[in-house]
Amino acid sequence: MTLSVSVDGSETALIEQCGAHIGEDTVSSSESVPALRFQKNTLAHLPVEILANIFMYIVSEEESYMGVSNPRGASACLAVTHVCRHWRETALECSTLWAFIDGVSAQWLAITLERSKKAALVVIYNDPKPLRQCGFEKILSQLPRIKFLELCPSPPEADRILDCLSSLPAPLLHTFKFVVFGNATFAKPISDTIFQGEAPRLRSVQLVQCYFSWTSCIFSGLRSLHIGLSPKRSPLSQILSALRRMPELELLTLEP
Repeated sequence: MTLSVSVDGSETALIEQCGAHIGEDTVSSSESVPALRFQKNTLAHLPVEILANIFMYIVSEEESYMGVSNPRGASACLAVTHVCRHWRETALECSTLWAFIDGVSAQWLAITLERSKKAALVVIYNDPKPLRQCGFEKILSQLPRIKFLELCPSPPEADRILDCLSSLPAPLLHTFKFVVFGNATFAKPISDTIFQGEAPRLRSVQLVQCYFSWTSCIFSGLRSLHIGLSPKRSPLSQILSALRRMPELELLTLEP
């Protein structure tokens, strides 16, 4: 609000001008109240399906934008359960909302797994803490439910992860990313029997700075394959033999 006062400093003119502006602001506020009330009522009565889709969008956007774990170790979707009863009930009934596991602390892991029910899981591990401390071994025990798995361990943790990955099949797994940080010469190779040889839906694999065998079951039926900074060069004959098992391969990246 901008006020202009005549040079003679008339108090009467100033009072009248203030009154006029106050009247305008009052009218504007009165007109905006119904609009705000309408917006509130609209959000409160959205169909459950639409509200759940909005929650899913919020979670995916937050995770892709932040790129880091929640500092409290809680799921990103936790916030929507504290708005109102309707939102909480909708969030708790939407199992896929709780299927994104990225750096969840051991405290929240059991809650997340319970609320995700039988939904296929999206799992990302890039936490510097040891596996036992963040409860990640419990997550890998859910391997038959995981559809997206991204692991970025240190060499000592990589060995333990590979042991877990060889203990169960992965019937739903579509994408597998395994990136070892540090000196990979101390890490064991990926076993030929990873996922117990059962990953029929696997279509995308990324391996960076880790040992592996081209005879592994993961090199079959892929559409996307990325091999980066391999500590050991493989004979061309092994690579060509593996590629023959991937007739639908669309994207191939082999870094030196």
